[in-house]
Amino acid sequence: MRKLTVVALIVVILTVTVTLGQFAGTSDEYSRYNSGWNGTSEFFGDISDEQCVWYAKDISDKSGTILLIIAPSADFTGEGLLEYLQSGNVLLIFDQEGNTNSFLTDIGCSIQVHDAEVRSSNMEYKDSGLFRADALANLLGTNVSHIFFNYPGYVTGGETIIQTSHLAWVDKDGDNTADKDETLKVYSLAASETISNGKIVVIADPSLFVNNMLDRKHTENMAVLSALLAEDTYVYQAETKTTDGGGITGLLSLLHQFPAAGVGLFGIIFLGGGIIYLWRRS
Repeated sequence: MRKLTVVALIVVILTVTVTLGQFAGTSDEYSRYNSGWNGTSEFFGDISDEQCVWYAKDISDKSGTILLIIAPSADFTGEGLLEYLQSGNVLLIFDQEGNTNSFLTDIGCSIQVHDAEVRSSNMEYKDSGLFRADALANLLGTNVSHIFFNYPGYVTGGETIIQTSHLAWVDKDGDNTADKDETLKVYSLAASETISNGKIVVIADPSLFVNNMLDRKHTENMAVLSALLAEDTYVYQAETKTTDGGGITGLLSLLHQFPAAGVGLFGIIFLGGGIIYLWRRS
């Protein structure tokens, strides 16, 4: 086989590899690169790259905007987010594991997330982990009365804006039924609190954004989501599980964070191929 043909094949293979990377996926829960039921690919497909924020300082000069933090990771620090709040913005946190608790305490917020298996008799699909909760406040002008939750935790502190019915419990033994030692009570699933000139809202269920939940039969959820996207809304990408994924998805994360890197990578591939081609011809 001629050397020139070999070089051409190498260039083609590299190009195809990078191109396929744009479609690479993962099974990691909440990942924007996961097109399965527990990924967030559909949600991220509805927003622009300009709405994805990697550094809080990039939006510290904003005012009257909303920043979503979906499924914060265990190493979440929230560096720079207090300044964002102080500029008169809203921080909307979707955290079930309590990974933002230290950050909330550090900035003087009383809200805390509890990673507990909340269940309710107001269930759907004969599953007490899938249930509707009561909205106590006007959510972005939608006037919805209920929100559908998917195995949430609960929050304490702040002002409750979404809560379970009175027939809810923490399922300590995982049998999805209320046992004698599992007290029936109302649990707060979302709460808000004013911090400086801004507001923090914490919802104990990041799965509201997974592909399986973005179903039009959940009409009230979709109404709130549509209203949210109609606002001046950004999505925080650093320190969250939305960018998780092994293998080539790590490269995709970098390309989303630094778009110019993708252009440069393609340029290097074709430039290298061209140089080799000309060298072989000389």
